[in-house]
Amino acid sequence: MTIIVVTYNSGAEIEACLRSVSRTIKTLSFEVIVVDNASQDDTVDRVRGSFPDIVIVQNSHNVGFPAANNHALRLAHGEYALLLNPDTVVHEGAIEQLVAALEQNPEVGVCGPQLVDAEGVPANDLRQPTFFRIVVNTLGLEVFTARLLRPECQEAVSGAALMFRRSLVAEIGLLDEHMFWAEDGDFCLRAAEAGYRIWRVQSAVITHYVGRSTNSNLALYLKMQYASRIRFLWKHGRPVEFWLALPLFYFSLTMRVSKWYLQSVLRPSVEASIRVRSFLCLLVNMPKLFADEARRTRRLDLGDRGADCSGASRA
Repeated sequence: MTIIVVTYNSGAEIEACLRSVSRTIKTLSFEVIVVDNASQDDTVDRVRGSFPDIVIVQNSHNVGFPAANNHALRLAHGEYALLLNPDTVVHEGAIEQLVAALEQNPEVGVCGPQLVDAEGVPANDLRQPTFFRIVVNTLGLEVFTARLLRPECQEAVSGAALMFRRSLVAEIGLLDEHMFWAEDGDFCLRAAEAGYRIWRVQSAVITHYVGRSTNSNLALYLKMQYASRIRFLWKHGRPVEFWLALPLFYFSLTMRVSKWYLQSVLRPSVEASIRVRSFLCLLVNMPKLFADEARRTRRLDLGDRGADCSGASRA
């Protein structure tokens, strides 16, 4: 099997991640491919110094998470592929159990572990960012729609630890390189549309340490996150849902701007000021994000919305 780890300034986490992989896999032959997205820290030196047998791909610039994984998938030799975040630690037997789930259940196309945080608290089920989900979240109706999904009927599993047969790529394509966020949900949905089931293997446990704060570049982070949601809607929703999402996003962002503006007045802080500016900037640029996605996809002249999954990498 092939384990793919995409890094970007991951020097503080990468050694613990890779050690947990080598320490916990007992019965499988495997290769590890690390793709570094032009880290500015000592990530590559740490990998090269502590794990000399690992394949390292060094990108000259940050091509993004999906494009980096796709590069590694083209180099991979394993029957199974595991996309693994560098800020994870694998528990004993977890990877073997994921492989066993795929080997014993041919109807399962994608599977993932039970992710837990640093305190051992299980992560919430991952939901697809569909139009229905956007409506629910915007109106605050999550409590009425929440339900604990069984492992064999997940909507999606997190890209922090996502395993599939490498042959699946030939059927549904690679990760969508135009997505900064929700590329895991998109990949899982395309697998489900191809007739496969999506599983979470609860007995396989991996700790996921949540990434660092995005306040230093929050505006860009939010822009790419919403652009990915918009792309997901264009690919998997109906045209009317795509355009109706615009006023819903406007409403949601207006509420966020109001909340953080009020907080910046009552309890001034750097974080509150950053968030007000970031959400306000996104609010102003939201129509352009919708128009850009519609125009870009028309330019590519896609006959099948699910087929554009290995296009040009984003900057």
